Amino acid sequence: MSVWVDDGNSSCFTELQNAGFEGTYVTNDPVPSFYPQYYGAGMELGCHLFYHTCDAVTEYYLRYTQIEPNIAEICGGTPEPCPDLVSLVWPCGFTTIEEEAVSSNYYLAARGYNFNLLEETTPTDWQNLKSFNSHEHTPYPPSDLKTVVDMAVQQGKWANLVFHTSCNDDGAIAYSATKDIWVAPADTVIKYILQRQGFVLNSYQSDSSTTTFSYSRLGIPMSPFRDFETAFTPADTVTLQININGSNPLASVTLNGTSYPYKSSVEGGNTIVLMDVPIDKTVRTVTISSTAVPSIALTPADLNFSASVGTNPASQTISLSNGGGGTLSWTATADSTSPAWLSVSPGIGAGDATLSVSVNTSSLAAGNLYQGNHDSGDGGCKFPPGSECDADCKLHRFGFLCDGLRRRAVHGPLGGGISGGYGLFGWLKGFDHFSHQRHT
Repeated sequence: MSVWVDDGNSSCFTELQNAGFEGTYVTNDPVPSFYPQYYGAGMELGCHLFYHTCDAVTEYYLRYTQIEPNIAEICGGTPEPCPDLVSLVWPCGFTTIEEEAVSSNYYLAARGYNFNLLEETTPTDWQNLKSFNSHEHTPYPPSDLKTVVDMAVQQGKWANLVFHTSCNDDGAIAYSATKDIWVAPADTVIKYILQRQGFVLNSYQSDSSTTTFSYSRLGIPMSPFRDFETAFTPADTVTLQININGSNPLASVTLNGTSYPYKSSVEGGNTIVLMDVPIDKTVRTVTISSTAVPSIALTPADLNFSASVGTNPASQTISLSNGGGGTLSWTATADSTSPAWLSVSPGIGAGDATLSVSVNTSSLAAGNLYQGNHDSGDGGCKFPPGSECDADCKLHRFGFLCDGLRRRAVHGPLGGGISGGYGLFGWLKGFDHFSHQRHT
């Protein structure tokens, strides 16, 4: 979501700051005296045509009397560098195809008016972005602008709220801080979408322990009047989401061989990694490494004993091994429910072992009996710090035999996302729902 304030007005500044957000302020002539302060507070400054003309004009007049003087005045009267001026607002929402062709020479995007519609995650017309009117202008927007926030979250689209002399937002700015929606100045959203569109993935490889890939983006097209690449800085990041099959603990996440911050979670048994990364035409490499975890493997899976009354059957063996990675420590105990006729040894160990299972029939009557042998790594698994282990047992004839371990992963440190480890590549930041990440 983006908040715009038109006509050189000062409204919504306090509401944005109280919510921890920045907005976009656009002006015609003259540049307001408070604009340097607003820019210093993180607000974007944009253009509104020098004379605020709401009619069709010639190309020459639009270019040399409206656009270029407006840019020069804002650059000269505020700390915002000219390369950072990438947003225009059409006065009264009026524009034509011919005027849009001219504006595209100077701005990455221009915003329209009188739509009362959400903008798509990738706009179809960059020079006439959709928005919602202020309450005082027809056609009137929804009576409660908080519903616009809800629509943007539900539909995963970009909400552009416009205000003028009054911040009559119905509490929508503060409300958005409680919702799963990314709120940012228009230029930040515009540059994010353009970089996402130009994303290039190369050399993707993944196995059970490592996912690696390289990425870059296509260049931003130039116009005869501007090199738009100069508007992009390392702060203009994109969020990558990497889905890795399995929930093994992450050992490291690196960018170009250097440890890099990320966020991770486990969903549906798979690890999801999110990374906010710089992106330009330079090729960078991401490597994500996992730590293998131990799991119990038993052969055979169950045992069957038979004996005549008054005799004991021969002992049988079970081979216990580590079906995963790392070091497996285990305990083996027989069900001691009276009468206790089943025993196993050894009762504790580490790594591979052969277990001997014995039956004592002296206290048993003839018939079919079921009792358990419980082999568990519970409490003895040597997992990486912060992980847990739990026995996963199945009922077998003459035994509850533990046939594996489930690891419940703990979220990793802050950091960041693609789809790796047999997973799928996808986007996060903006336009895909994922916790409190970047939805516009």
